[in-house]
Amino acid sequence: MEITYRRNHSSRSGYIDGGLDATINTGTIDFKWKNNTQSPVYVFTWVDTADYTVVCEIYGEPFPDTFDTIELSSELAETLPAPETVYEVQSWITQPYWMKYKSAKDGYIYKTYATYKKDGTVVETKEIATSKYNAHALTYYVWPGFLPGTALDPAYEIIQNADGSTALANPALLNPPVSDAQVQ
Repeated sequence: MEITYRRNHSSRSGYIDGGLDATINTGTIDFKWKNNTQSPVYVFTWVDTADYTVVCEIYGEPFPDTFDTIELSSELAETLPAPETVYEVQSWITQPYWMKYKSAKDGYIYKTYATYKKDGTVVETKEIATSKYNAHALTYYVWPGFLPGTALDPAYEIIQNADGSTALANPALLNPPVSDAQVQ
């Protein structure tokens, strides 16, 4: 089997080591391979709901006599530090309010290897892929006229709710306490 197109996810997946993933997104990104043998290939896939796994078995020609197993592995080759903080001006935000849009995240480069074995003994190891997971900057939404370096007061943070709506992290700002001096 020959892999003709593979792209890793944009971020490392929690369910598999970096460099061992392949993105499938119907109509856009797809993991593609072709049968470069002289025999038909049969692919069986199913979901194991008890183990929460997807299983894929591929049947075709037997391996040549030189190996009987192929094992995939990966190693972290490089950590890419998150870029500097980004402040994006949003016209709907007024001073001194702000919103954390995206957390900072380091990126990574992984090397992926195929190890060919015969009776448990390594015959050959080949590097077969390099996967890059991009780093992301800490990103804040800020008001027009914001000057980088201006402190963002946590009391004025806007948060995004699960339904996409926004709210103040400190709702007391909507109904500030009334002092005795204001009552007179």
